[in-house]
Amino acid sequence: MIKYLILCLLAIIANGAVLGIDFGSEFIKAVLISPGKSFTIIENTTSKRKTENAIAFYNKERLYESDGASKKTKSPKNTFTFLNKFLGALANDQKIVEISKESYEDFKIEIEEREGTFAFQVDGVQVEGKDTMIVKVEELAGMVLKFIAKLVDFNHQIQIKDVVLTVPSEWNISQRSALKSAAQLAELEVLGIINENTAAALYYALERQDENKHTALFYNIGSYNIQVSLVEFQAIDTQKKKVETLRVLADYSISNAGGQSLDLLLANHFAKEFDNQPSRKGKKSIFTNSKAMNKLLRAANKYKEILSANKDTQVYLEGLIDGEDYSTSIQRSTFETLFEDRLNQLIDPINYVLEKCNKTKEDINIVELIGGGIRVPKIQQVLSNYFGSVEVGTHLNGDESMAFGAAFHAANLSHSFKVRPVQLTDGFSFSSSIEINGVNEDDYHKEFSLFGYKKKYGSTRSLEFSYDKNLRLDIFVEKDGQKSQLISYHLNNITNATELNFSKPDISLTFKATSNEFIKLESAEMKVEEIKLIEIKPNVTTTNTTSSSEKNKSTNQTETQENEQSEEGDTSEEQVQQVETTQNIEEPKEPIVEEPKFKKQKIIHTFPINYTITHHVVLGLNQQEIDDSKKIIKQFETAEENSRKLSEIKNKLESLIYTVREVKDAEYFQKASTETERTEILKTIEEHAEYLDSEDAWTADFDKFNTKFTQLNNLLKPIQVRLDEAKARPQAVNETITKLTDFHKKANALNSTMPWIPEEKKVKFLGHLTNTTEWLKTKLDEQDKRELHQDPAFLIEDLKKKMEKVSEEYTKLKAIPKPKKTQEQKDEEKKKKEEKKQQNKKESESDSTNNSKQEQQNQQDDKEQQQQEQQYEDNFQDQQDSQTQGDGEQKIEDL
Repeated sequence: MIKYLILCLLAIIANGAVLGIDFGSEFIKAVLISPGKSFTIIENTTSKRKTENAIAFYNKERLYESDGASKKTKSPKNTFTFLNKFLGALANDQKIVEISKESYEDFKIEIEEREGTFAFQVDGVQVEGKDTMIVKVEELAGMVLKFIAKLVDFNHQIQIKDVVLTVPSEWNISQRSALKSAAQLAELEVLGIINENTAAALYYALERQDENKHTALFYNIGSYNIQVSLVEFQAIDTQKKKVETLRVLADYSISNAGGQSLDLLLANHFAKEFDNQPSRKGKKSIFTNSKAMNKLLRAANKYKEILSANKDTQVYLEGLIDGEDYSTSIQRSTFETLFEDRLNQLIDPINYVLEKCNKTKEDINIVELIGGGIRVPKIQQVLSNYFGSVEVGTHLNGDESMAFGAAFHAANLSHSFKVRPVQLTDGFSFSSSIEINGVNEDDYHKEFSLFGYKKKYGSTRSLEFSYDKNLRLDIFVEKDGQKSQLISYHLNNITNATELNFSKPDISLTFKATSNEFIKLESAEMKVEEIKLIEIKPNVTTTNTTSSSEKNKSTNQTETQENEQSEEGDTSEEQVQQVETTQNIEEPKEPIVEEPKFKKQKIIHTFPINYTITHHVVLGLNQQEIDDSKKIIKQFETAEENSRKLSEIKNKLESLIYTVREVKDAEYFQKASTETERTEILKTIEEHAEYLDSEDAWTADFDKFNTKFTQLNNLLKPIQVRLDEAKARPQAVNETITKLTDFHKKANALNSTMPWIPEEKKVKFLGHLTNTTEWLKTKLDEQDKRELHQDPAFLIEDLKKKMEKVSEEYTKLKAIPKPKKTQEQKDEEKKKKEEKKQQNKKESESDSTNNSKQEQQNQQDDKEQQQQEQQYEDNFQDQQDSQTQGDGEQKIEDL
C-alpha cells in the first residue's frame, strides 16, 4: 500500500514537508509527507498510530493523548474530550449544552465576551500566579494541535508548518474558521480544509486501477457523526496521459449519531443495572456521579469493541463508586436491542444523497465503509441488506484513509512537491442567494441566485446592473429548507459618483465560492459616463503680399479644410483665372478667425466601490485575539517548564542526599576526605533532608532548591575530584610518558630526518619538550608524597594541555618545507654522472673482466644508495615506528 502511494510523488522539487491531519472527535490521525520519504503515519508517545483528541489539566501540568483522556474519571471538570462539537458554536446553543450533559461532561462553561462562543474554567493550573483560568475552546484545540506538531518534531526531527485539516461535511463557516484559528495558535499554516469523506475519496482515487466511470458511496461512522458521500470517479484523456478525476455529487451528515452514542446507550444500560442491585438501595443513583459515569463510559467503549468480535463478554469494574465493584455479563444481542430504534436512521443519509443527485442505489458500483464505528456487526448487516447486490466492503483503511487523503491534498496545494495529477471537484453543501437593497429598502430591491448546491469551490458569479445610490448586499445560505444570513456588504460610494453629474453607474459585482464554505465579494466596481464638449480648433489665415503661387496654395488649403466634401477635380481653369486676377492685389495683414466649433466626447470612468462588512456568523478569532491567546498558551508552557525544572532540581537534591548517606562509611570515601569535610557534609545533608520534609518545601521555588543543591555539591566536589583523579591518573601518566619518549626520539633524529630546520626552531621545540619533561618529574615526585585526602599535585587536564603544546610545536617543525636544490647543485650532480658514465664505458671496452667488476661495484653503489634513502625514509617516519617499540609501563627516568 505505502509503496504504491509513494509512486504518486513523482518528483520533489523543493525542501519542505506537509502534514495531513484528520482532526476527529475522539482520535487524531496525522500523515507526514517530506522530501525523499513516503507517506508516514505519525505515532504518538506510546507508538500508536492514532492519538486521543484530549487534554487534561492535572497536577499543574497539561496531559495529552491517553494520559489526558484517562483523567476523565478522576478530574472530569478539567479533562476535555470530544471538543469538536464546541468549535464555532455559541455558548447559548442549548442543543450543544444538552449533548455535553448527556455525555456526562462536567465542564464549567463560560461565555467568551466578544462573540459569545464557548470557553471553560480550568482549576489548579498555577499559571502566572493564578489558580484558575478561563480558556477558550480554540485555545484548547490549539494546544492539542501543537502537541501533534511536537510529535512530528520528536519522531522525525521536522518542524512542521503546512497542514491540511479534515472536517465533517456538515461543518459551516463558523466551525471551519474556529478550527483554522486553533491551527494558527499552534503556529501552523492551514493550506486547506477538506471534508473527511472527500479526503477518503481522494485516497481511494490514488489506488483505483479501473479507468471506467465508477460511482462509489462512502459511508463513514465516526465517534460523533454519520457521514455519507456519493462520489463519481473517471479517468479522462489529456494531451499527455489519462488523469483521474473525482467529483463529489452529494453528501449528508448526522451529528451526535456516531460510535459515542452507542457507548452512551451501553453505559446507561450498565448504570441502570448497577442502580438496581440490592447493595445500592437507599443510596444516590450512579447517574449523579460524573466520575463514575465516565468510568462506565470508558468501559462501554471497550466492551462495545469486544462484542463486535464476540457474541458475549464478562464485564468487571473495580471500585466503581463508594468502593463497590460492578460485575455482570452481556450478550451481543442485548447490546443490539439497545440501538434497534436507531437502525432506520442509518438509511436516511443514503436516501438523501441519492435524491439530491437524482440517482438510485442501482447506480452505485461500490459502497466503502470507513470510520471506527462501522465495526459493529449489526450496522454492517443493515447496510448490506439495504444495498443487496451492490458490493459493500472495507477496502480502505477505515481509520487512516482520511489522514492519507488529507496529506496528498496538502502535497497538491504545496509548492514543494510535484504529485500525480488527480482532479478533485467538491463544493458547498448548501445553496446561496443574494438580496440587493437600497439604503431605504423601498428604494431598490432585487434578488438573485448565487451558487447552487455542490457548486465547485473556486467558482465565481458576476452580477451587473445600474443604480445611482448606495446599496446593501445581503447573502443567505439555505440547507434542508432552513435559510440563514451569512454576511452583508455595504456599498458606500455609489452616491458620490452621481453627485459629480456622471451618468447612472453601471455596477459590476463578482463573488467567489471559497473552500472554507464562505462567499467572498471578490471585486466591486462601477462604470460611469461623462459627456464633455471638445472645441474644434478653427483655422487662422494670415495673408501678406506674396507670390501668386504661395497665395493660391494657402487659399486651396483653406478651402479644402472648410469643405471636406468638395471634389478634388474642381475646374482648374477657374482657379487659374482667380490667380491671375488677384495676383497684384495687396492682401490684408490681419488674421481671419473662424467661429469656434464644438463636438461631444463620451468618457467612461471606472471606480472601485468601497464597502464595509457585517458578519452574521462567528468567523474565528481576530488577529488581536490570536496574539492574546498565543500569550496564554506561552504562559502554560512557561509554567510547565518551570515546574519541570523545579521537579528536576528537587529530585537531584534528594538523590544527592541519598547517595551521600549510602557512601559516607565506605573506605574510599573515608580515605578521600578529611574529618572536617565529612563533618560539614553530614551536617549539611541533615539540614537539607529536614527542609525537604518541611512545609516550606511545598512552596519553595527553583532558586531555593538550586541553592541547597549547589551548596552540598560544592562540598562534595573536591572529594569527587580526588577520587576521579586517583582512578584515572596511572593510565594518563603512562600515556603521557609514552608520548614524551616518542617526542624525545624525534628530537634526537631531527638533524638527520629534517636537516633543513633552522637551529632556532629546533631549540624552541627542545625547550618545550625539556620543560614539560622536567615539570612531569617534579609533579610526580610531589604526588608520591601526598595522601588521597589531599588535593592532587596536578590534574589529568594539566597533562593534556602540556602535551598539546609540545605536539603543536612539533607540528610547526613538520610544516617547514624541505628546500629545493639550486641550479648549480643540479648541474654539478649531472656533470658527475656524465664523468662516471664515460669512465665506466672506457673500462668496459678495455677489459670485460673489469667491466664485470665495475658492474658489481655499480650494483653495490646502488644498493648503498637505496639503503641510505631507506634509512632517511625510516628516520622521517620514526613517529609510526616508535609506537610499536617497548612493552609495559614507561618510566619518566628513562627520558
